[in-house]
Amino acid sequence: VECGVLGDGRRRWEPITVAMTQTLASMIKKREISTLEFGLLCVDECHRAPADTTYSVAMRCTARARMGLSATPRRIDNKDLKIFAAVGEITSNITPCDLVRRGYLARPMLHLHHVPVGDSQFFSLGWPKEYDVGIVGNDDRNDMIVEDAVYYASNGIQTYIHVERID
Repeated sequence: VECGVLGDGRRRWEPITVAMTQTLASMIKKREISTLEFGLLCVDECHRAPADTTYSVAMRCTARARMGLSATPRRIDNKDLKIFAAVGEITSNITPCDLVRRGYLARPMLHLHHVPVGDSQFFSLGWPKEYDVGIVGNDDRNDMIVEDAVYYASNGIQTYIHVERID
């Protein structure tokens, strides 16, 4: 299936179009479009739908069928109703345990390691610097991750390391 793409400098519409919310919002603001004429609206990570930009774009869509995907559809700020307004009510609830039983997810293994924090001044740096020093730049922590990854890979276990950023 040839999909259209809106975002990252690309603007091609097709019967199935994948779009960045920010691109659609920009197109609406510039009056390039006024509504989104689709039969189905599918919003990935729909727990973000209450954000002003995402919500306004979703509400401009004329789709009668709406689908939201999220592992965390409940919010602590009580803006759940905006999710349901944008994509509809929860119709299916599949837990990670269900996905493991059905063979879609591997049974997770959790290993806790004690990681030395280092300098006692660490806790007075403020969150961004503490994150950089205590997590991103913590060589002891990073070495432990590498050791675990090498161990599992050398034992034939495919390993995925999820990171927020790579420096």
